[in-house]
Amino acid sequence: MASIPQSATNKKNNPKSTLSNSPLQNIHWKLVELGGKEIPGNATAKEMFIVFKNDSTVSGNGGCNTFSGMYSLGKNNEISFGEMVRTNMLCSGVDFERKYINALSKTDHYKITGDTLSLRNQLVIIAKFIGKK
Repeated sequence: MASIPQSATNKKNNPKSTLSNSPLQNIHWKLVELGGKEIPGNATAKEMFIVFKNDSTVSGNGGCNTFSGMYSLGKNNEISFGEMVRTNMLCSGVDFERKYINALSKTDHYKITGDTLSLRNQLVIIAKFIGKK
């Protein structure tokens, strides 16, 4: 696994404690929108998704490569991601993957409405996901 460059990771290396049993956790969140644009069905070789676990770890797939790392939750739906590691394969759609990983590093809040997760930076929606258990 290759480390994602520091410029693509959240600078917060000492995350706040994660709240257990958050509605965010243990759900398979499929990426459906990035930067306000819908992800085409054939954009990447594999489904782009993320899973938040109770132990403050996160894992997923960027469309080409798997990734994993740490995350933390704070009050008022604050969220931050630590440095991510990922495999280093090339495939079609790698540009979508790069934007996806960069979006995680810019996220500071989340919002869940029904089965939809929105990752945000202040008031701007960076990425949207649809969840399934």
